[in-house]
Amino acid sequence: RGKIAIEVDGPSHFVVGTEEPNAHTALKRWLLQREGYTVLSIPYFDWGPLQGGAVRSAYMEYRLEEAGWNMKTKRLELGGQ
Repeated sequence: RGKIAIEVDGPSHFVVGTEEPNAHTALKRWLLQREGYTVLSIPYFDWGPLQGGAVRSAYMEYRLEEAGWNMKTKRLELGGQ
């Protein structure tokens, strides 16, 4: 059964002035992937502008499905990132 790790990434997870993950964050993601996790990053610059619970829920559903999560079966499908 697939595993998914959801990482909520604030400004300290990125190279200053960019949307590029810093070395610590990149290493953490690599280690999680090596252990068989699909890593789903929720960056602050995507999350912050979203207003209201319904919009944020829709965003999370979209991102989870994009990563290969099946909302009906509550399982990670093969081919997830």
